[in-house]
Amino acid sequence: MSKLSSFLRGLKVIDVSQYLPGPFASLLLADMGACVLKIEPPTGDEARRFGACFPDGTPAFHEAVNSGKFIALLDLKSEDGRACFLELAAKADVMIEGYRPGVMKKLGLDYPAIRERNPDIIYCSISGYGQDRTNRAGHDGNYLAEAGVLDRNGSSEPVLFDPPPADLAGSFFAATAILGALHGRNRGLGGCHIDLALADCVHPLQIRELAEYAVSGTSPRRGHSISSDSLARNRVYLTGAGYHVAFCALEPKFWEKFCERAGRPAWITRLSDPVPQQALAHEIGSFLLGLSAAELAPLLDDPDLCMSRVYTLEEAVDRASASGRGLLLEKEGRVQALFPAQLDGQAPAPRVAPLSISDLHGVGWESLISSS
Repeated sequence: MSKLSSFLRGLKVIDVSQYLPGPFASLLLADMGACVLKIEPPTGDEARRFGACFPDGTPAFHEAVNSGKFIALLDLKSEDGRACFLELAAKADVMIEGYRPGVMKKLGLDYPAIRERNPDIIYCSISGYGQDRTNRAGHDGNYLAEAGVLDRNGSSEPVLFDPPPADLAGSFFAATAILGALHGRNRGLGGCHIDLALADCVHPLQIRELAEYAVSGTSPRRGHSISSDSLARNRVYLTGAGYHVAFCALEPKFWEKFCERAGRPAWITRLSDPVPQQALAHEIGSFLLGLSAAELAPLLDDPDLCMSRVYTLEEAVDRASASGRGLLLEKEGRVQALFPAQLDGQAPAPRVAPLSISDLHGVGWESLISSS
């Protein structure tokens, strides 16, 4: 057992969310040793029908985001299903739900109903816009658009992101809030209801941009922000080797080192050219486009140039697998991106496949914990 997987040993988590934000949050808790019981409707999580499947028919995404958990199908619309759920929730530490606001109340499984049986429960509701916005559906692109992020990204038109930052930020914030709430409960603060809206999770990600907006009072234009092509030293360039490189020499010392290595000392003083630095970017682009793979190699290998080749996912997986860090594994036709931290020099243990439970009746937390 890795040290990471012992941190939350014995913690009991019920997850009734689907797709990505909730399940990824509970995956992080499972990585740290929590016993996670994922409750899916009789037809299963919709993620089972999303994306590619392995040769045996197993849905790849669903397996990946639910590894290390117990999974059971339960009809929460039935009296028997609700009774079974409430029995488990009465002894749980954490509950995660991802339905649209009002759904859990209709089922009789909202926070007040669960709190009545379990005052110490940490109940986390993940929705698009929060529990006070009951009629709005949304997805990652909607949240980014409404937060002012899409407006300044892209070249000529706003572009959506891959992977989805709002959904994943929601997962991270949910897991963080849950851990904080558990610590507070241990200090005698009792349980609580966490109302987390994915739309709200975007703003903390643009903390720098919001700080600058507070000073300027104006919205950054596309191509004029630090992270979107306004600086010649922070761009993606095509090279003569036929591939692109990400050049991100933001600090003056890295920029000066690049200018020296490129044999262009006159560029050093152009660090503060007015933005967008199109003229300087054109010169850098012409320089890099004139370099062969052999000529690029010393630049890519220099630890102080902040220049990286743009790899495909296939190439990136091969590199990460061979890095020795042990945080991305290829095994038996699966690829696992593990919790990205080594503890005392030890990488997390590989995740095990989800374990299905055919009948929850009579199943107790003690038996689940002992089987995990």
